[in-house]
Amino acid sequence: GAPYVNGGDIRNTGYEFLISWNDSVNSDFSYGVSATFSHNKNVVTRLANSEGIIHGASNAIAQITAELYRIQVDYPIGYFWGYEMDGIIQNEAEKQAYLDKYFGGDASKSFQGSSIQPGDVMFVDKNGDGKINEADKTMIGDPNPDYTVGLNINLEYKGFDFSLNGYGSFGQQVAKSYRQFSDHPDDNYCTDVYTKYWTGEGTTNRYPRFTHGKHANQAEFSRVWLEDADYFKISRISLGYDLKRALKFLPVQRCHLYVAAQNMFTFTGYSGMDPEVGFGDDHSWVTGIDNGYYPSSRSWQVGLNITF
Repeated sequence: GAPYVNGGDIRNTGYEFLISWNDSVNSDFSYGVSATFSHNKNVVTRLANSEGIIHGASNAIAQITAELYRIQVDYPIGYFWGYEMDGIIQNEAEKQAYLDKYFGGDASKSFQGSSIQPGDVMFVDKNGDGKINEADKTMIGDPNPDYTVGLNINLEYKGFDFSLNGYGSFGQQVAKSYRQFSDHPDDNYCTDVYTKYWTGEGTTNRYPRFTHGKHANQAEFSRVWLEDADYFKISRISLGYDLKRALKFLPVQRCHLYVAAQNMFTFTGYSGMDPEVGFGDDHSWVTGIDNGYYPSSRSWQVGLNITF
């Protein structure tokens, strides 16, 4: 087979700030606070092939879907590639307006064909050629965050100590699907299909009607599959006490008893189990695909540190 090569170049640009403060109010009370804020933008500048693209795999998010991620020159690594959408057709008048805008009123040129009806996705004819095909696909999301933050707080008072650690990411999207195999009613779905999907005029302008079989509304990758996945997590909270303060007869310098909790709180608008999705469909350069990614577990710890 062909040898491995350095297949391309990526340029990362951004900035990072760290601010911290540590102080003692008196001999009994001291505290420290630190926060980080960073921004990074990565762009692929070269690929070692004539096309300038490394294609992603099909069926990554469901068995019916085509390629949805890729590496491409002048774009961020692993970006989401699909169709833009103008929303969901709400009624017959809106259907006709959509057909007139993009297809000269000819329903057969739409993705759904002559069966197009209210509840279907309005795919955007990006290049204006009067039809919807792969040439209309574009960048519709990015799994790489625009900003990341971190927070650390430490307090000490008369032998007691408290610490809190948190971090977050903002500006990224996640491709979410918990369904199995093809788009059939007897396959497994999350219950949110009953509350999110279009069931009549005005019910939603984001999720299409529920359909049977390989339907364009679901099979063609669009914003339907993507969710904003901003989050902030409290990753660790710890409370402790130095028993030496109360039990001075102990033959040690310090006897620190503590209880700690990890992954206590996640603040997010993401509807899945965990917005911190690292799955990349078996590619090291892909992230942000949620097919039921197992969430970080919450744990409690009790510990004793002794210093002689």
